[in-house]
Amino acid sequence: MTFRIFTDASFLDREKIAGIGIVVCKNESRKCISYFSKARNVNEAELIAIYTAAILAGSKPCEIITDSQTALSYIKGEINIDKPRTHEQYISFKQQMFWAYKIRNLSQNIKFTKIKSHTGYYQIDSINNQIADQLAKEGVTKYLNQQKILYDKNRRGRD
Repeated sequence: MTFRIFTDASFLDREKIAGIGIVVCKNESRKCISYFSKARNVNEAELIAIYTAAILAGSKPCEIITDSQTALSYIKGEINIDKPRTHEQYISFKQQMFWAYKIRNLSQNIKFTKIKSHTGYYQIDSINNQIADQLAKEGVTKYLNQQKILYDKNRRGRD
């Protein structure tokens, strides 16, 4: 593998916003990416993070490492929902299947790996996973800061 990409997501249920954290490791260098995106649930958020990593990989061989077994199961086509209990569950399932389909179409040269989350070990993979986790939380913070700035700006306009 030429390089490795660690992904993680953090989710605000009330706002339906996901923070996305990505750590791209190539040789001895590390590039960190943090942003936010709309998502229906944490599983969709994890798939969005993996999709972003697959886009970053392009056609180069790489390994994408995630702590989400559910996301990997969607990508492998192992998740099947026979009878969703609610319309929202059905829509979420279809959206997650859509993200998994998009990832599969980009992943000819990608190996997907599950990493155990929040182990606290001082091994390089655990450290990179923890960085991706912090970047995902930073993505949520970016969203909240943006909302505060917009709120403050609107409030000043009324005074």
